[in-house]
Amino acid sequence: MRKEFGLILIAVVFSSACVGQTDNTIQNVLTLDVVKGGVEDIAISAMVPEFARMNQDFNWQLLVRPSVMVRDFAISVYDRCVFENTGIDSFAKAELRPNNTEIFKLTYHTPQVEFERSCPVRFNASYIRNATLTTSVSVLQDTEYMLRRQAGTLKDIQENTWKSASPLVLSISWGSEGQPLLDNSVNQMYIDYRNNGDGTIERLEGGPVEILGSETTPGQVIIQVPGNLEPSGELPCDDYTWNPYDRTLTLNRDIDFIRKEAKRSTCTFTAKATQPVDSKSLVVFATYRYAIDGSMSIPLLAR
Repeated sequence: MRKEFGLILIAVVFSSACVGQTDNTIQNVLTLDVVKGGVEDIAISAMVPEFARMNQDFNWQLLVRPSVMVRDFAISVYDRCVFENTGIDSFAKAELRPNNTEIFKLTYHTPQVEFERSCPVRFNASYIRNATLTTSVSVLQDTEYMLRRQAGTLKDIQENTWKSASPLVLSISWGSEGQPLLDNSVNQMYIDYRNNGDGTIERLEGGPVEILGSETTPGQVIIQVPGNLEPSGELPCDDYTWNPYDRTLTLNRDIDFIRKEAKRSTCTFTAKATQPVDSKSLVVFATYRYAIDGSMSIPLLAR
């Protein structure tokens, strides 16, 4: 059994069923889990013939069920084994809605074959989706910071973070001392991206940003910076453009993924507190294209 991009094909026979076959095709089908949900935000299964017989047509289906909204979805068979398609075997949809199953029907013909075997059919799918991270940034005024430091309660101020469930994992971290930050201190913030899925993210796409009044032409990653952080200089962040009008950082160059991790970006901010404990939220919004490969084996009969 071959693993394609880390996806393990698990074939489970649930029941005999009819998938709209005509009289001259095979009625019994197998339901195969090809792409599992969980870390992946889309599940794909296949309904294939229990046997594909020589010199006969058969129908089969790819069933796609996303757990979130995805856009610009495309799926295509790129290796049909010995089978011949009698119609289309690539599909595209502008969007797939969460928890709705999309069914893509294919019709293949089994040509003259010399021996029986399992015949693998392979496909790839891709789509665009969003990932979001919201994390708190706490800045303490001098007196509050020193009192808590003496009492050993600095770490009682917890960093609250929420991440969307996504193969793309967004992370924000701070310098060696971490949070909370001291008023008027200069701090480095690190932005990291990791692909936790079995599919591929080639890059996060950025580009030059034009600032026109209060409007920007956004890239594929935008960071909303809270009011308790002030950028140090005109270029506070590697790979990002600062817009002082709406307090955003926008990715301005492509960042490639190597071994499932993207290059770290470093930002420099001066912390500002307007009250003893000044906590505000920083938000990261990323858009990316995700691609996955899958395969299923159809048993082939030579008679």
